[in-house]
Amino acid sequence: MLKRILAPALAAGVIVGALISGLQMVTTTPLLMEAETYETAAAPALESFRVVLAHAEQDHGGTAIGAPWAPDAGVERLLFTIMANMVLAAGYALLLTAAFAVYGGPVDGRRGLIWGAAGFVAVALAPAAGLPPELPGTFAADLADRQIWWIGTAA
Repeated sequence: MLKRILAPALAAGVIVGALISGLQMVTTTPLLMEAETYETAAAPALESFRVVLAHAEQDHGGTAIGAPWAPDAGVERLLFTIMANMVLAAGYALLLTAAFAVYGGPVDGRRGLIWGAAGFVAVALAPAAGLPPELPGTFAADLADRQIWWIGTAA
């Protein structure tokens, strides 16, 4: 029985994760790349802060703080992004499977697509419509307005 639950969820995760990755490369990745220009401009200040923390850790017997790991730009970053999206999509598929178990009614491909699309709208599309990603230093809506939107989409 476990195989009947996990295999379709993993297959859906691979397919949907690949599709999401393609969409993300067009919509979100350009914003991330631009935001990283701000991060790399601030890197010298952060590096001096890390040196101070590393000395403090070593003086008190802790471990030194090194530079955080990040995938290399290009193919490695793309592959890690695709893999993370596939794992996330498989997790959503398992949540959808749990929702079907609670529902208790008949399950077919059509119903699965409808429920999956509704879940995507509720979890990703509706929040992003009112709370799009912003670059650091750009204008954003007031916090109260953003929280009201988020609570509305969560409800």
